[in-house]
Amino acid sequence: MGRLQHAIDLPPALRVWRWLFPGSWSSGPQAPERAVVHASGGAPLRILLLGGSIATGYGVATQDLAIAGHLARQLATRVGRGIDIDVVVERDSTIAGALALAATVDLRGYDAVILSTGVQDALDGASARWWVAQLAHLVARVRRDAALPVLVLEVPTPSRLMPLPLVSRLYADARARRLNQALRPVADAARGVHLVEMPIGPQLDPDRFHSPRTYAAWARPIVDGVAPILLALDIAGAGESAQPPRLAPRGPALHDERHRLRALSDTGVLDSDRDDRFDRIAAMAQRRFATSHASIAFIDGAGHRFKSTRGGGHGALPRGASLCDWTIRTDAALVVFDAALDERFAHAPLIIDGARLRAYAGYPIRSPGGLPIGTISVSDAAPRHFGESDIVFLRDLAHLVEKLLADRSEA
Repeated sequence: MGRLQHAIDLPPALRVWRWLFPGSWSSGPQAPERAVVHASGGAPLRILLLGGSIATGYGVATQDLAIAGHLARQLATRVGRGIDIDVVVERDSTIAGALALAATVDLRGYDAVILSTGVQDALDGASARWWVAQLAHLVARVRRDAALPVLVLEVPTPSRLMPLPLVSRLYADARARRLNQALRPVADAARGVHLVEMPIGPQLDPDRFHSPRTYAAWARPIVDGVAPILLALDIAGAGESAQPPRLAPRGPALHDERHRLRALSDTGVLDSDRDDRFDRIAAMAQRRFATSHASIAFIDGAGHRFKSTRGGGHGALPRGASLCDWTIRTDAALVVFDAALDERFAHAPLIIDGARLRAYAGYPIRSPGGLPIGTISVSDAAPRHFGESDIVFLRDLAHLVEKLLADRSEA
């Protein structure tokens, strides 16, 4: 009721402008609403960027060029770790829209959540009391499913983001200030919630709406607020060399399998012709690790399907016999120094028969929407050690494959 009533109370200039020019400020290019961006480095942090507002990606064609890409790269430099940001945003998203988006996301495996919302609510004239109540529901929803740190971005000044008539600019900017004033005490009182100030400057390229250079500048104050919080988090894995993960004997549960299989099908990769680019990436992996085998594979409902292999293939594999099936369940690298001494794999067919694999390192390949659909892996018949720099390289190759998949989806 609060949002509807205040939308009715919009000043006439803003109502007329929005009626005459619906979405005019956002009519140019827009990055995909669901995407994954990466910045190279060891012990990667996985972050969810949820909502809309400044995170939507107006004016650019990819999230790598938008605020998400610049956040990932600048944060990686600041915290000294790899950064993976899953972007889940919606055009013209309100706080109610962010609540609906949160319900679609599996929050397991994230290290932190960044919430970006409020601009559309300021334009709509939303009540500050109603808005912070909805935000509290959103934070509770996120922390109910996973006790994650939640970093809430302040509502940016709307007139910095879009052209507005004078009266409308004054009104919307004042509304944004009210939302931020109401937000501060709520964030201070909530456990695990951190308010990130966002004093964004003017657009740097007046002849272009939301250029990459502007997004890079806007990302800096956000990084200034987010990086100390991430550095203070006690997240396991920072600075450690690669070690075999401690997994339950049967492996952790997958994300929603129905959605995962749909995401795999949507890439079209299983039914596509041979692509030399996949072969070149697999060859890079084999050369770097000097292993007897390297592969790029995708896991469908029946089993393990190779897209490229180097050093001989293992043929079609049922999922239960595949170390790659374990890899897509880990949300990170799966590293096995000596499978014969690992109780999880000592009796697997590939260990005791056929290729007799002993060492394995694999990294998940994700769909454009962020779901694990395949792996890039290397393996050897002799035990061996994989260090942190090896895993960083394997992760970077996985991201190359993901870029190929994204390019195919956009073609």
